[in-house]
This record gives sequence, structure tokens and C-alpha cells, in this order.
Amino acid sequence: MVLGTDLVIADANPAFCEVTGRSRAELLGQYLFDTFPDNPADPEADGLDTLKASLRRVLSSGQTDHMALQKYDIPVPGDPEVFKERWWTAINVTDVVRSRRTAHLPSVSPGREAAMEAELQFLVQMLQLPRPPPVLLHPDGSCDLLGQATDPPRGARPEHVPRPQANATYTPGDTLILYTDGLIERRDEDMDAGLTRLTSTLTTCTEFGAEHLADALLARFGVASGAGDDIAIVVVRLDRTPRPY
Repeated sequence: MVLGTDLVIADANPAFCEVTGRSRAELLGQYLFDTFPDNPADPEADGLDTLKASLRRVLSSGQTDHMALQKYDIPVPGDPEVFKERWWTAINVTDVVRSRRTAHLPSVSPGREAAMEAELQFLVQMLQLPRPPPVLLHPDGSCDLLGQATDPPRGARPEHVPRPQANATYTPGDTLILYTDGLIERRDEDMDAGLTRLTSTLTTCTEFGAEHLADALLARFGVASGAGDDIAIVVVRLDRTPRPY
């Protein structure tokens, strides 16, 4: 989701539309907290205030802000008096705020490009949490584990502090693989064994497209038909100008 400095929704990707049950057309131009107010039936609801405070930190500091796991119920589409329980993790990215200052959405290119870059930054930062490191696969089959930034689990600190970040560069043709621990963890072996198996598998997949690569990982880890743990994989082919993550 892309917000203006006035917290009006300037863009929303299909994933956000799906999880909120609203179309992009319904969201564009709406003030965020009019569209997603606190649940009046929950006297302990604080999602609106917590999110608003995070966005204010982004606007005032120009820095990315990481929110802890937050309960924030949302109204049922078509029935605003009924709310669905929802739990969220969010990383509010400064690029999203800057993009709105210089672009005039929804008139495509510059703003939409910034939104896509912000979504990629969001994905990488999400995987910098206490989960397996993202993998940067190079065309020659070599792999870099992007695990330089580590931190305790969300909510483990008593007070809000900025999370550590690390930088790495990529070149056109590299592939970024993000995944949850359900893909590589097994009860009878440590994490390092799973990471070794992952990188060894990736070296044989340099010619695969993104969708084929994700399918190949599921198949080679024996979880194509299901697993005992949740699994999510995101594969991004990086064909543009190198940027830090």
C-alpha cells in the first residue's frame, strides 16, 4: 500500500486488496483511518493509534519503522458495522512516503515504480527478522545468504527501537529467494543442513524462471503436496539497475 503524507491511500497492490477484501478502486483516494477504523466493539483496540504513531515516526524521521505484531480488526466489506479479527506485521518504508511527494498517482509510472520498489524492500526486510536468511542467486550458480542483520523476535524488546539493517548489491540477472523456515527446517537436523541443501539445490536452477524455480524448490524439498509447517516462497528476478536492499 502506498500512502500520501496526508495518509490518503495512493495505491494498493493485489495482495493488499485481497487480504482486505476491497478493490483498488475502492481504496484509492480514501483516508486510511476512515477506511480502516478501530473496532468499536473491542474496548482494548489500539491498532489505529499504534499505526498512526508509526507513520508519524516515518514522516518526521525519514527512517523505516518496524511495527511489532499488532491486532487490528478491519470492517467487513459491505457491512461496516461488522469487523473481522486480523493480526498484522508491518514495516513502514520511507520510500513510500517520498514517492508520494514527487509523484501524482494514480497516473502510473513514477509512483507505481516506487511502490514496486517499496514492496521489494518490505519483502526483504520481513525476511531479516529471526527467520532463515534470504538468498541471492547469481547466474553462475553461486549464492549469497543475506543474513547480516539479526535481531530478537518481534515484541521481545520492552520498548520500540529501530531494527538493524544491512546492505548488499545485486546485478541484473540475479535472483532473490525469500522463504519461511518451513521450507528448510527438519526436526532431525539443524538449520545449517537445511541452508546447505537449499543453496545446493539453487545452483542447479539458474536457468529456471521464477515460477518454475519456486515449484522446483517445493518438489526437491519433498513438500510439493503439503508439509507440517506453513511454507511461503517469493522469487524475484532482478533485471534492473543494482540497488541496495
